[in-house]
Amino acid sequence: MAGAFDFKIDSNGARIVVARLPLTPDCTDDDAIDAVIEALKHDLDAVAPKMKAAVRRQARRPQAAIIPLPPRPI
Repeated sequence: MAGAFDFKIDSNGARIVVARLPLTPDCTDDDAIDAVIEALKHDLDAVAPKMKAAVRRQARRPQAAIIPLPPRPI
């Protein structure tokens, strides 16, 4: 189940994204359902430290000044 989730980061922050579909194989009994849910939880837990590190790296970067462009002549 590894690799079901990832994250994206931009100037607004980080967010979890689905890296692949379907997230799980077909489940036909309670044990299979419990197993795939547990695997998805582990996958989310694995994304968390990478996501946190990316947010910390982004916070340390100096932000570029946004200089507006002059209006276009008519």
